[in-house]
Amino acid sequence: MSAHIMGYPSPLIESSVTPPFNNEAKKYFKVNARIRTYLLVLLALFLAASLMNKPEMKDKSAIPRSEISTHVAPPGSGDLLSSSYGLSDNSGYYKSHYFVWPAAKWEEATSKSKVCLLAQGGADRLFWVVRQAEAFAGPVSMGIFVAGSEYAVAVEMVSYMRRCFPPVRDWVSFHIMYPAGKPPKLSPSPKTFVLNCSDPEGANQLLMSLRDETEPMETHYPQNHMRNVARKACPCDYIHIVDIDMLATPRMADKLNGFLTTMEETAPCEKCIYVVPAYEVHDSVEKYPDNKKELLELVHRNLAQVFHVKVYDRNQGNGRFPQRWEVEPTEEDTAEYRVLYDIPNYQEFWEPLMVLPYTAPWHDERFVGFGFNRNSHVRFSKLVSWLLAMLWLLSSLSAAVSRFLPLSVTL
Repeated sequence: MSAHIMGYPSPLIESSVTPPFNNEAKKYFKVNARIRTYLLVLLALFLAASLMNKPEMKDKSAIPRSEISTHVAPPGSGDLLSSSYGLSDNSGYYKSHYFVWPAAKWEEATSKSKVCLLAQGGADRLFWVVRQAEAFAGPVSMGIFVAGSEYAVAVEMVSYMRRCFPPVRDWVSFHIMYPAGKPPKLSPSPKTFVLNCSDPEGANQLLMSLRDETEPMETHYPQNHMRNVARKACPCDYIHIVDIDMLATPRMADKLNGFLTTMEETAPCEKCIYVVPAYEVHDSVEKYPDNKKELLELVHRNLAQVFHVKVYDRNQGNGRFPQRWEVEPTEEDTAEYRVLYDIPNYQEFWEPLMVLPYTAPWHDERFVGFGFNRNSHVRFSKLVSWLLAMLWLLSSLSAAVSRFLPLSVTL
C-alpha cells in the first residue's frame, strides 16, 4: 500500500504491490495519451505563433512607445504625464514627478561637484533658469510648480531652453509638482510660435498663452514643498538654496567646490551653514556688477541696497551687511571664498541665502505660500545647534530679481 498525506500519494514511499491492468485502467491511459497529444499540438502552435510575431530588436516601429514616462523627458506637448505615477506629499494635497527633464550631463556634473544649486518657481518665470545655469556653471536641481495646463507651458519652455542654451541642457534637471486635484493638462488651444534663442523672457511670455484661461489661478504656492523636491533630487554633499529669480555668482559652483574642499581639510564642521549676502539693484542699472567693488559703487550711488531692506529690513538684517560685510577690503586678487565672520544669534524673521550640508534640517512643509517659509527653516536649524557663518565673497557675484523690486543682486 502507498502512504497518503492530505489525500495525495507520498513520493517518498513506494508501494510494493503492483495493481493489475484491467480494462478500465487501459481505457484511462488511452484517454490521457490523447489529451497529452492534444496539449503538445497546442503548445507547438503557440510557440510557432510567438516566433512569427516576435519583433526584431532593430525594428523600432514594432515596439509601441509608451506615452507616459516619469523619468524621461516628454519629447513634445503631445505627451502627458499621468498623475497616477506622481508621488504624493505627506498631506496628500500635492503630487510630484522627479527628473521629468533630466540634465544631459547630470551624472558627470554631480559626480564632480560637492554642491547643487536648488531653485524652484512657476511656469511664468522659467526664463530665469537660463541665467542661473550660465552663472552657476554646475548641477542645478529645478522644481517647477504647474497646475493643470501650466504643464503645457513648462513642456514647451523647457524644450526651448534645452535647444537654445547648452548649460540648461547639460546641467539642469527639472522636476514638477502640482495640486493632486489639478493634474497636468495639455493646452486647449495649441499654437505654433517662432521663438528667438536670444530672448528667453519673450519666449516665456508667448508660451504662457498656452495656458487655459478658464482655469482659476492656484492661490497657494508651496515653496517649501518645492525646495524639498529639488533637494531630494540632488546627490551632492552640499546644497545652495535660492528662488528661481536669484542668480548665482559667475562660476559659483567651482568657487564653492574649492571653498568647501578647503574647509573640510582645514576646519571640518558637520553642522555649519554658510550665509551668502544678498543685495538688489535699481531697474535702471543695465549691467550686473561683476564683483564686490562694482556692487559697492552702486551702493554709494544709491543704485543698490541690501535685499528687501526697504520692504522688510529683518529679511536680511541679521547678516549685518552694511556694518560688517561692506566695510571689509575689496582685494581684486582674492578670488577664493572664505568665512568672514560668525553669526552667533538668530533674529526673528531672518531669511538668509545659505549653503548648507545635505544633512541639515529640511524645510517645513506646513508653511504654504509667502510668510514663514524660509525663516522657519533657519530658526529650526539654529534651535538644533547648527552654526551660521558669513561668507566673504570678494570678486564673486550672485544676482536676483525681487518680486517687489525690479532687480536684485546677491553677493
